[in-house]
Parts: sequence; C-alpha cells; structure tokens
Amino acid sequence: MKKPDSFDWEAKLTGSPLNNAGFNKELMRKVRERVEMNEHTSRKRSWKTAVVSSVAAVILFVGSVTLWAAPGLWEDTRTAFTSLFQKEKTPDKPLPQLDPEKEYTLKFSHFNGDNFLMMQEGQSFIIRHPNMNLQVTQPRDFSKQEDISTWLDKTAPDVITIYSTEEFTKLIEDNRLLPLDTYAKRDGFALGEEAYEAGPMQLLREYGNGTLYGLAPQFETYAVYYNEELFKKFGVDLPTDNMTWDELLALADRFAGLKDGAQTIYGLEGSRNGMFDLIQQIGMTNNLRMGDLEKGKAYMNTAEWRVIWERVLAAYERGTVHTPEFFDTSKSYTYTKLLKKDAFASGYAAMKMERSSYVSGLLEYTQKENKSLKWNAVSAPVYAANPEESTFYSFNAIYAINANSQNPRAAWELIKHLNSKEVAQSHSYTYEFKLPTRSDVKWKQENVRRESFYTLRPSIGKMDLIQSHFPLYSLIKQASIQADLAAQGKKSLDDALTDVQQEAQHTIAELKAKNEDANTGKGADSEDE
Repeated sequence: MKKPDSFDWEAKLTGSPLNNAGFNKELMRKVRERVEMNEHTSRKRSWKTAVVSSVAAVILFVGSVTLWAAPGLWEDTRTAFTSLFQKEKTPDKPLPQLDPEKEYTLKFSHFNGDNFLMMQEGQSFIIRHPNMNLQVTQPRDFSKQEDISTWLDKTAPDVITIYSTEEFTKLIEDNRLLPLDTYAKRDGFALGEEAYEAGPMQLLREYGNGTLYGLAPQFETYAVYYNEELFKKFGVDLPTDNMTWDELLALADRFAGLKDGAQTIYGLEGSRNGMFDLIQQIGMTNNLRMGDLEKGKAYMNTAEWRVIWERVLAAYERGTVHTPEFFDTSKSYTYTKLLKKDAFASGYAAMKMERSSYVSGLLEYTQKENKSLKWNAVSAPVYAANPEESTFYSFNAIYAINANSQNPRAAWELIKHLNSKEVAQSHSYTYEFKLPTRSDVKWKQENVRRESFYTLRPSIGKMDLIQSHFPLYSLIKQASIQADLAAQGKKSLDDALTDVQQEAQHTIAELKAKNEDANTGKGADSEDE
C-alpha cells in the first residue's frame, strides 16, 4: 500500500546530498512538521522509529564531517528530534484523594507517644482527618542500642520520627524510606525557597544524594550572643556576622582583666562541660577530624589541633573565658537554676557561643528573675576558607514515610500537616523558641536578629565530619580531663596531647575491630543463605 504524500520526504533522506549539514530547507521543514504531528494511529511508533533511526545515522555522519558548515541548522535539527521524545512524557497526575468514607489506620512513632494526640499539631490533624485512626508509638529506645532496621521491622510504623542524622542516612542507604519529591509535586506542596529556607532543605537533600526522603519542621543552629550594655560601657566594637574564631577570641580578649565594680568581666562564657568543648567547636568550624574509623587512625595530635589548644589555653590563662560551675550530669536541673550560674545570663560575660534554643531559656530566666539584660546575637563563627557556611546545623526531628507502609498516601497527609505553614506558624507563637525551616512564617522575636540564625548555609558534606567517624563520648571525656589539667598547669600541653592521641587511637582501634567482626558476621550469614 502506497504511503500518503506526507511520508514522501522520509524516503528522500537517504539520497539527500551532504550540503547544509545533509539537509535542504524543504526537508527540514518536513521534519519539523512531522515532529509536531499528534497522529494516534498504528503507524505512529513505526514511522518514529524509522525516522529516528535513519536521521540519527545521517546526523552522526554529518556531525563528524560538516557540522561546522551550518551550526544553526544543526541546532534546529537537534531540537526538533529531542522534542520527538519529549512529546512522549506523561505529565504528573494529581495525587488521588483519600476516600472520606473509608477509615484509615496510621501508625506513627513519636517521642511523646500518646501525648502527641493532645498536642496542638496532633489535635488539628485529627480534626481535619476524622476518618484516620492515628496510633502513636514510642520511637526506638536509644538506651537498648537496638538496630534501627530491626526496630522498624518489629514496630512497622507508617510515619517515622527520626532524631539522628546517622539513622536518617542509614535508613536511606538501606532503602527503608519513600522519596517525597513526587508526592509533594503531585500534591502541589511547595518545596522551593518561596516556602522553605534554602539551607535546611539543601541539607535534607544532601543526606539523600539530591532526593528528599524526609521533612523537618524545625532546625537548630548556633549563634554568638552578646551583651550590648557591656560592649557600650567598655567602648568595644560590637561583634558581627561571619567572624572567624580568631576574630571572636581577639574581641573577647579586650574584656580580659576588666571589672564592673567588684564583679570580674569576661569576654566569653565557656562551657560547663569543660575547656575541650571550646577546642572541639573551633575544630568543627575549621573542618578538622579527630580521627578516621575506616583508616583506623587518630588525628588529635596534629599541628592544626595543637594551634587551637594553644589559643584556647592562652585565653583561659588571661581570664578571657569564664569557666562555669560544673553540674553533675546524672542529676536533673531546671533551666533557671542552670542559668543562675551562667555568666552571660547573669550579665558579666560579654559573649556566649550557644545553640539557637538558648533564646528560650534566656527569655524565661530574665523574666522570672526580673533581670534587665539587653542582648542580641550574630551568626556563629566561620572558617576563613568558607565564610558563608556553618557546620553547626541540626534537626530537632525528621519525619519520613516507611517504604513498607501499607498506607503511604495517608502517611503523606500526616507528613504534609506536620510541615505545613499553619503548624509552623503556631510554633512560632509559643514561648519555646524554635527555628522554622519554612521561609513563609512570620518571625516572632522582633528584638532578636533573624539573620543571626539564617545568614549561614550548612557546610554540605562536612556537617558530621567529626561525629560520623566514631562515637566520641569516652574520648571527649578524656580529652576534657587532659585539657583541664593543662589549663591548671598540672600537665604540659605536649603530655596532654600525647595522652589524648593515645586514647583516640585506642578508641578507633576497638571500634574498627568491632565493625570488621560485624561485617565478617554478615558475610558469613550471607554465604549460609
């Protein structure tokens, strides 16, 4: 059967001379006409296959010989044939609506357990979804050191509350979480900068190698809090965003030895956990490692770490840094009691490097104690090589959907609700100070600079550079003891660093051996299967 006239031009392609990139204008016009046609016939796939195969062969040959002769026509041809495939794409369909007559059971792991149902976000979800039976369970018990995957198989929640980025990463790597991008796109749930802060969203995607596997309503970072009155009284320039640690300590040094009446003034409030806390914070900012578990090496006695130890020791010796009273961590204390021993909250330390959540305690303490404290904040110190980035980023909780959920569509409704503008706005007006990841939420604390917490973006790829390599609890405890001994002059810096290095090496060796044994066991199990 003879082809229609509209197909005659296809036969001419094989005989077309290699001028103008192998195509004359008439044939190019026919190509474009064919690409734009939307014929729904049985010939559709066959003619496309024939055209693409024939022309692709010509294009490859021509491209190597005469592409330079007519770059404009080549671009037109490439665009025309690319569009051939683009026509085949199916647009994203809206998510199907939940059946309002059907009852859904949704299991949700949350730290507050059943109390979540009495919380504002829990009550508002139930009101909006009366046909959902929300069963709230406790998350994994960290004290039992149960494997997160084992716990997930045993409890089978539909929506998981994740409190550790290490757990979040492991669940992603093990394909235990559903990607959320498609749900959000099909449901019209905005994830761009018109709805979310770029930094937190960028970090969440980083854990999923570009794919979004969880959403977090709040995040936490650090800031440098400063006493406006002390800076004004002693004629010291106010701190600024994006300072390095050297600049911050130099500013703090200007308060060393000063007094306000009988009260000694300090430039910087230290940590109640000891001097090593400050050393560790500077090391984190400067992207230093304590060690590498895979290589089985400790890095605590390097030249870079030594410089930090020397700088911090000197600041303590000058009286620049105040050492808070030690509190027994095995006992519980009210925030108010803790802040009574806090030099910054009490008004005799000019600055303090602390979490964003410190704002809550500071506001509560000054109100209860009827203290007049004029303060503000600037961004956390930065590494000179990356002055726009911060390693001090973390999430309070990440909500994700179990990949084995029997109700993923209903689970998405809960994820969407917990991360909605409505819920974020309600949190911003509670007394507890939380940093919303959403960008469309009104800033409540008008007397606190919003930029202090949002001006720096997360240092992608370096967030857990220290912590992710091996557990630090025992090592940090020993390092803190050695640092305090050095500060008290009871031990030389050389001896302190040597002892810390040995402790770090011992810790890494034990953990490396433990991991290798675990991997060997897994291999043996696999072989048995």
